[in-house]
Amino acid sequence: MKFTIPKKTITEALKNANAIVGNENDINLVLSSIHFDVKNGTVVLTATNGNNSFRQTIKDVKTDEDGCFLVKAKFIYNIISKIEEKEIEFNQIDANILQIKTINFSCAINLIEKYSFPLIDFDFSNWKKIILKKENVDNIVKKLIMFLPTTFDDRFNCINGVLFNCLDDDYLECITTNRIVVGYYKFKYFGDKIKIVVDAQSIKIVNDVFLNQTNVNVEVYTNNKKVIFKFENILISFSLYDNNYPQITDKILTKQNYHFTIETNKLLKALNRGSLFVANDPKPIANFVISDKTLNIKFNSIEIGNSFEEINFIEKNIGFIEIKLNQKMISQIISTVDSAKVTFNCNGKNLPIIITTENKNFVNLIMPFSN
Repeated sequence: MKFTIPKKTITEALKNANAIVGNENDINLVLSSIHFDVKNGTVVLTATNGNNSFRQTIKDVKTDEDGCFLVKAKFIYNIISKIEEKEIEFNQIDANILQIKTINFSCAINLIEKYSFPLIDFDFSNWKKIILKKENVDNIVKKLIMFLPTTFDDRFNCINGVLFNCLDDDYLECITTNRIVVGYYKFKYFGDKIKIVVDAQSIKIVNDVFLNQTNVNVEVYTNNKKVIFKFENILISFSLYDNNYPQITDKILTKQNYHFTIETNKLLKALNRGSLFVANDPKPIANFVISDKTLNIKFNSIEIGNSFEEINFIEKNIGFIEIKLNQKMISQIISTVDSAKVTFNCNGKNLPIIITTENKNFVNLIMPFSN
């Protein structure tokens, strides 16, 4: 069996598949491999790590006959990505050998027993469906999951996932939390009502796969046990957490009695400078002290020293108060703000801080350290 395929096309497909497969050091070799199925001028790449699966269909491929084989995922990607010619020929010599060939290069790779690859069901008939714009997925990654674990080893329960909850007014709310910070993003959606929790790594994989696409929609299918993300010729399937996400929406949307507003850029620069003093501290504190006309930001480290910076308010309706925030968390939040000013809202000392911008669809909550 032989087929020829553009180098760019197969490289992108292999890169996508490698986002799913298991570690090469895993005992189960199949879970770190990619299955190729060649049929009627179409090549289908399938990969799985046991819980999550990937499938990409490449059409209009030059083939001489049908066939299939199983090969190590990372190894074949490393070879293909280093080839410089525009077209690559794959030639399955027999059940055990795959030849990869170009005009100036040739190699032979040992194959894995193809019948050991599991049957993977990508059928989403009668599942619930919603449609997300590419910009929605971008924003979830950029603004919500920056403080959540994004490796499979760090996931342990639904608190490390993204809650997708469809509301009655055709809005979808997405919520993340690590118990210190809460991220909230609300936007219009199309489709059925769903309420599922998808782990952060899965969302990041989806975003990485669709990264080079522009102005596209991502179809999302779920049966409450699995979720499948679909874009044209790509399907990515993930197992879902049990839906026991904590009820925190009320805390995000509760009216706050006090607030102050400052310039985003000035605040971010001050936080970046101050971070140098507490970068190695186990509890990096940014001390916000509200005076009559300025926000005073203080950093103090026994080992390094201290810093002090003043930022004028744009407006405020709060008296003297001192708020101690996690420097890393507040810096991550402010770095995602895409408006000229940012507002801090609260109901008093040691209570949650609600951070809002001119775009009311994005809200963050951060818990202060107790004074």
